[in-house]
Formats: sequence, structure tokens, C-alpha cells
Amino acid sequence: MKKITTILFIGLTVSVSLTNCSGNSMEEKSNSNSESQTNTSESTSEETMSEKKKVLTSLIGEHKLQSISGAMGMNGMFDYTKNAGKWSATESALSMGMREAYDVDLSKNDLKHLNSMAITVGDDLSVSLMSNGKEFFKTSFNENGLGYFLKNSPEDYISGVPEKLTPETTFLDGSLYLFAKDFISENDMNKINITSAYVDAAMLSYNTKSKQFELSLFLGECCDNATYFFK
Repeated sequence: MKKITTILFIGLTVSVSLTNCSGNSMEEKSNSNSESQTNTSESTSEETMSEKKKVLTSLIGEHKLQSISGAMGMNGMFDYTKNAGKWSATESALSMGMREAYDVDLSKNDLKHLNSMAITVGDDLSVSLMSNGKEFFKTSFNENGLGYFLKNSPEDYISGVPEKLTPETTFLDGSLYLFAKDFISENDMNKINITSAYVDAAMLSYNTKSKQFELSLFLGECCDNATYFFK
């Protein structure tokens, strides 16, 4: 009887030991699977983030105006540049077949205007144009298009709007398109346009090659245009 009792006790001990080992193995396997799923989830999230979201996420913050260039009338041209924090401007026109340039005097209000202009990308990836401390426009993040407020077809414009632009456009020819609006009143346009160009439409894009925002102001009917560059 003693021998039988001893054998049964040993058998029970081995059984309990095997059960504990099996339990630990399953727990370790479960933890391993959980870590694997977490890593896979993070990897998938990074892979599925759209190119538009990646670009705008990298641009969160304020981007100040750096320069302006454009044209007006039949042959007029202008350039505004910022060097070492100071603004200067020139205009030029054709005279007797020669292009003559001259300096433009910038008033205190002009300088305040130029220094106040900025493109801001928010944490929610919305994009705003600021001028003189006021928000001129704000476009919310749209995964599948831009803030499109054009009443005319892109083909109707001589300059300023790519013919292939649609409400669903994101990237086109290396630029991310964010906002487009025409028929802007002169009163509203004067809040942002400091140049001599007569313009009534605006389009904002981000050039992925030169890594800068480009605000194009243009006249829907003809040739006047001004491009504002922000970094």
C-alpha cells in the first residue's frame, strides 16, 4: 500500500508540474502575439498614412512670406525680396525696346503688411492665410481634394490655374493644391495684395520640389498676376 501511495503522489506532482509549464508557455506565447500585433498595427498605420497627410504633418507651424514676383499690364514686372530681414522692391517696364527697372518705396504700412503675411498649418492640418493679424481664409484638411471655390472652369483662365485642376485634385506636377477661389472682391483682395497687379482670384499650393508655399493671385480675365512665396 505504501508503494502505491508513493507512486500516486509522484504522478500527481509530475502532472501539476507539467500543467504549470504549459501555462507559462501559453502566457509567453500570448504576450509575444500581442507585441507582434502592436508592431504590425504601428507599421500598417505608417504605411497607410496618405502622402498629403505626411506632407502637411511635416509642415505644421507658421511659414512667413519671403518674396513676391509677378507681372502687370502689357509688359510690367515686379519683384519683392527679403534679405537679412529687410524688404526691398523693384518694378520694371519696357521702354524703347529696353527694360528699365526702378525701386519702389515701401511705407511703414507696406512693411507691416509684408512682415505680417504667413501661411499657418494647424495641428488638425487645416491651412490658413494670415495678413495683418487677421485670417484671410482657412481651408480644412480634405484627404481627397482641396478647398475648391472656382465658379469658372480652369480652362477659362489665361494664367494661374492648371487646366487639369478639379475639386478632387491633391498632387499635380509636383505641387500639392490646397485652395482655389475666384471672383474675390477688390476690397477683400486689397487685404492681402500689396503689389500693383490687379487681381481677383487666388490659389494656394505647396511646391514639393522647392519646398515652399506658393500663393498665386491673378486676374481671371487677362494677364495680371502675383506669386507670393512662403517658407
